Amino acid sequence: MKFCINIVILLLIMSLASGCGKRNRAASEESKDLDFRFEKVLETSDDSGSFYFKYPDNSYYGGLIRADDRGDIYVRDSGRILKFSGSGEFIKNLMQEGQGPGEITNLKTFLVTGNKLIIYNSSPPKIILKNMAGSLIEEFRIGKKPLNRFLAFHNGRYYFSDSDAPEIKGGEAKIIDIFHYLIEVSPKGEVKKIENFSFPIKTFVVSQNGAYGMIDVGELIVTPTNKGNYFFVSHTPEYSLKLWDVDKKAVIKTIKKPYERRKPPLEIAEKINRQAFQLNDKLYRPPPPKYLNDIRQLLVYRDKMWVVTSTVDKEKGILIDVYDSSGDYSGKFYLKLPGRLKHLDYYFLNIFVYGDYLYTIERDAEDNPWLVKYRIIAKS
Repeated sequence: MKFCINIVILLLIMSLASGCGKRNRAASEESKDLDFRFEKVLETSDDSGSFYFKYPDNSYYGGLIRADDRGDIYVRDSGRILKFSGSGEFIKNLMQEGQGPGEITNLKTFLVTGNKLIIYNSSPPKIILKNMAGSLIEEFRIGKKPLNRFLAFHNGRYYFSDSDAPEIKGGEAKIIDIFHYLIEVSPKGEVKKIENFSFPIKTFVVSQNGAYGMIDVGELIVTPTNKGNYFFVSHTPEYSLKLWDVDKKAVIKTIKKPYERRKPPLEIAEKINRQAFQLNDKLYRPPPPKYLNDIRQLLVYRDKMWVVTSTVDKEKGILIDVYDSSGDYSGKFYLKLPGRLKHLDYYFLNIFVYGDYLYTIERDAEDNPWLVKYRIIAKS
């Protein structure tokens, strides 16, 4: 009897020790600080007169920066793709408006992969492939109606998100969940809906007399990893990530962590998600959000995924969580760039990472935009 009691006590002690170990490991993981330094290597503005910026940092007209292996930089700005050399010299605008081959009427987004530019024009819906000098390689139509968003090019396939028209009754403005699904497009333009990929996005909608308007309040962010056949997916206002296996066509991991939600500062509250639409001669816009979306961007740096959060510290900058390509937590750091950015600018900061460099648009005291490139220095 005494022998059995001793075994029970021993097992209990081992269980408690194991639990404490797991909690301590989790706590140490959560508190692991990474150390990065950012060194400015070039900046360029339009004061030379060889080109001019319109809205390079506006998420609707611009807000996209890409780079290639040679170091050349590409910026979307109001229907244009402006190309710059690795030293910041303006080269040319690679796009032309029109309805002919290689021309665009509604430039939505673009990617740089290998030695090609992949450009998505939403109306008519088509993919345009150009070489790095801007010459047309080919273009092809993708269905009859515009798709919501061009998300990624992965293993020779083009991935888009799309959604169906919402079923709403009455003209009351409301926020509802609209499910977005994944569309795979082959190199020949064949369109296929991916089964099991369906995520709800918070959406502001109004329906009147058979017509409707809507604006996404949440955001679907899908980013392929550098290692493995996986996509990181964020689709909720709250901090949550899903790891999607492209081959298995299934979510293989859901990542949640304790996160203190952030309210927009009063100085910028009216600027957050203030898009609008007109319906039956009346203007509608979503109500100001109580909280910011916890996850703002997903960025690939080497074999890691950087999760840009809504946490902004006046002294330290913006908080970025880091995960490996299997979705395991690696640590965190605050991004503070040694440039023109002020505290409130970090709430609207849009950055792009390629190789060992970070790119962004900054504005000076006269509100002039500057394209800036930083070297990322990981300190051990």
